Amino acid sequence: MLWRLFERLDRLLMHLAGWLIILASLSLIILVAFLVLDRLAIGTSWMGIHELALMAAMWLYMIGAIVALRNREHIAVDYLAGKITNPRGSALLTFTNALIVLGVTIFFANLALDLLTWTMTRPQRTPALGLSQFWAQSAIIVAAGFAVIYALRDLVLAIFGLAGKQPR
Repeated sequence: MLWRLFERLDRLLMHLAGWLIILASLSLIILVAFLVLDRLAIGTSWMGIHELALMAAMWLYMIGAIVALRNREHIAVDYLAGKITNPRGSALLTFTNALIVLGVTIFFANLALDLLTWTMTRPQRTPALGLSQFWAQSAIIVAAGFAVIYALRDLVLAIFGLAGKQPR
């Protein structure tokens, strides 16, 4: 029952992530195209467009990282996995990988928490538009939270795999 709830929440979040990726991609394309065309046609550069493009890029990269973690498409060395033919050994390798990824994501989340603390105690604004840097930095914080959630999911699945069971 709990696992089905998690699967529904996951589908909803991936639907939202898909729309955020589309929105960030379109924003980035439009902003950068405007900058290039403006420089070619007029020879100027509008202040603040770079800042908006950077924020769109941050969100695009971080949401993309979340989707990669969700789909288990993060960096992995599969040479060893291809050599292991024993199901128990394969399950043990999956568990070890899940532990390593969880450790890295907890480290990442700790850095994101430090960034959040620093942002709240020393707020900064972009030079041209005066927007809070929190808009760009919040993408890192969101990605760190989801990274830990998906790493925990992978660890739970690896534990089930070691036990030879499937989650319900």
